[in-house]
Amino acid sequence: MRGSDLEFFNFFFTGLLGFFAMVMIVAIVIPIVLAGLVAAIHLRLRADREQVEGIHTVAAYGSRAGAKLGFIAGLVLSGGGMLVSLLSMTGSSSMSGFLTIYALCGVIPGAAWGMLSGSIAGNRSNERTAGLVGAAMFLLLANPFGSLLFLSELVQHPENFFEQFPALLGHLAMHVVYLAAGAVTGVLAVRLGRERLAEGFRPMPERTQNPWATDGRN
Repeated sequence: MRGSDLEFFNFFFTGLLGFFAMVMIVAIVIPIVLAGLVAAIHLRLRADREQVEGIHTVAAYGSRAGAKLGFIAGLVLSGGGMLVSLLSMTGSSSMSGFLTIYALCGVIPGAAWGMLSGSIAGNRSNERTAGLVGAAMFLLLANPFGSLLFLSELVQHPENFFEQFPALLGHLAMHVVYLAAGAVTGVLAVRLGRERLAEGFRPMPERTQNPWATDGRN
C-alpha cells in the first residue's frame, strides 16, 4: 500500500473516531443539561412553595425523603443496567478503562436523575399523585425513545419478530421495573413526609421523677 493510501486511511479513521467521540459527548451533555434545567426549575418552585407554606409540611419533608430514595433507586437501576450492558459487551466480568468510564457516565446521571425525580414526586400532597409523578419521571430514565425505535424496526421488518421477541420482552420488563420503582419512590416519600411531620407535632414524653433522688433539702 502506498503512502498516500495510508495517509487517507489514517485521516478517515481519525475522523471516524472523532465523530463517535462527538456523538458520545453530545449524548452525555444533553441529558445533563436538561436535568440541570429541570432541577433549577424544581428547586425554585419548591423554594417558593416553602416560603408560602413553610418548611414543616408533608410536601417539604416528602421532597427531601424522595430525593434520598430516588438517588438510591436511580443508582441501583442504572448500575444494574450498566452491569448487564458491560457483561454483554465484554462477555466476561473484566472491564477495561474505557468501559469503566462508560459505566460511570451512565450511572452518575442516572443516580442524579433519580434523586431529582424523587424530590419532585415527594413534593406532592397525596400518595396517588406522587406515585404517578415518580413513575413518569423514572420512565424517562428507562429511555422509552430507544424502545420505540426498536419497536419501529420490528414493524418495518416483521420477519425478524420471533428472533427479536426476547429482546422486546426485555424492553417491556425494564419499563415495568422503572415504572414500579418510580411509583414506590413517590408513595414512600409522601408517607415518610407525613411521619416526619407527625413526629414534629408529637408531644415530648414527660420526665419521670426518680424516687431515690433528693431535691437537696433536709
